[in-house]
Amino acid sequence: MKNKRLHELIFFVTSRCNSRCRHCFNWRNIGKVVDLDLIEIEKRAKRLPHFDNLLLSGGEPFLRKDLADLINIFVRNNKIKTVSIPTNGLLTASIIDILEKILLIPNINAVNINFSLDGLNDIHDNIRGIEGNFVITMESIKAVSALREKYPRLNILINTVISGENINSILPLLEYLSQTNIRIDGHYFEIIRPFGPDSLGNLQFDFSFYRQILAKQYKIFKENIKKFFFIKMAISKILFLGRLSMVYRLQYNNYFFKKEWPVRCSAGKNIIVMNDRGEISVCELRDKKFDLLEYEDFNSLITSKKYQEELAKIVSDKCFCTHSCFLNASIHNSVRMKFLAVAWHGFINFIYYEIISNNS
Repeated sequence: MKNKRLHELIFFVTSRCNSRCRHCFNWRNIGKVVDLDLIEIEKRAKRLPHFDNLLLSGGEPFLRKDLADLINIFVRNNKIKTVSIPTNGLLTASIIDILEKILLIPNINAVNINFSLDGLNDIHDNIRGIEGNFVITMESIKAVSALREKYPRLNILINTVISGENINSILPLLEYLSQTNIRIDGHYFEIIRPFGPDSLGNLQFDFSFYRQILAKQYKIFKENIKKFFFIKMAISKILFLGRLSMVYRLQYNNYFFKKEWPVRCSAGKNIIVMNDRGEISVCELRDKKFDLLEYEDFNSLITSKKYQEELAKIVSDKCFCTHSCFLNASIHNSVRMKFLAVAWHGFINFIYYEIISNNS
């Protein structure tokens, strides 16, 4: 069953967590739900269409010892091509053991492991609520990096949440990571969501801060594409800069000025969420839940009156946020944004980073 509309599923595979993150938007649910077993997960996977990207969430996904079997369910039933797994990095031995099992699953093009790092040493530890978290996470990153020679489809990514508490530690973190001799395949940033137990200080920054971040990211990206021939390299640079700079501008304008996106949010269309109870929602930040098992298949769900009403409410509520997964999905769903806007932003930033900033 091929559904061209669905591109990505965000699946909260567990509510268990061994961190105590002060900014966790999901904190009210942590530890309150018994994990769905594989039989229940497969029931739901069989009613979902084919889609490309599976992004796991939680809780801490690596607390599930059966994570490889869980992912294999979606490979068999939904033909996923990419799996992304965020982690706090605290379970080094389990991460390596489970990750090797995942990497043996055939027909997956890329396995992305996303380590959370919100600053250097005590800054990160204080935000995540675990003493020594930064050191342990760096040990996990080094251990995972050692697997890449054997498993070339493995990518190491870093996720950082920008808050008032760590704003002055982010650029030093980027500099530190650049000096570790560990190849980082991508470093991504989210503005803190206003739903956690702690707002982590008063966040204020000028958009020039994003330009400094993007300069560091662009340097990493250029190192990773040196193998490309010239024309492909230039196009890749423009697309990379265009997508990221546009997401940062939309995040910034929405957070500080409450500006709507210049494109409709595609939540519930090409990207959906399944929570740790197995319930479907169009977005993890919206309350309306759907039991997929009450419907014959996914098409029956998305064409139902209740589901269509929820999609209409996204528009009427003028529901916009800073979440990059939904920003990117919405850009991907718009021909104008995906091609024209990304190309324009990319070209302008290519000129800036390759010519203007280099000569200033």
